[in-house]
Amino acid sequence: MKSLFYVVVGVMLFFAFLPGKFTPNIIGHHDKLAHFVAFFILSFGMKFSFSTYSFRRIFLIMAILAAGIEFFQYGFTSRQFSIVDFGAGMAGVFIYLSILRIITKIYTTFNQAYNSSL
Repeated sequence: MKSLFYVVVGVMLFFAFLPGKFTPNIIGHHDKLAHFVAFFILSFGMKFSFSTYSFRRIFLIMAILAAGIEFFQYGFTSRQFSIVDFGAGMAGVFIYLSILRIITKIYTTFNQAYNSSL
């Protein structure tokens, strides 16, 4: 599964560094939503591929990736650094990890209640 995660990261980086005029129209008009969804999916993929990683570790790795992309885009003439893009990506990570934490807590609570009733 780790291989699939790396392929997804590679595809995301390809689109991140593709000159702006070649960005697909579906992404071009919804840039912040695309950042949010991309990092939501990447966070899911990372947790699925590296199940032992803590939420904090995933958040940190995704923050480094998002900041790195924005930093390198600053050097491209057809791209620009955007703190809002970084924020949208980190919002995707935060929402994914929050949902996962809630689901994990609910599962643990129900599992403990079920086991104690046996």
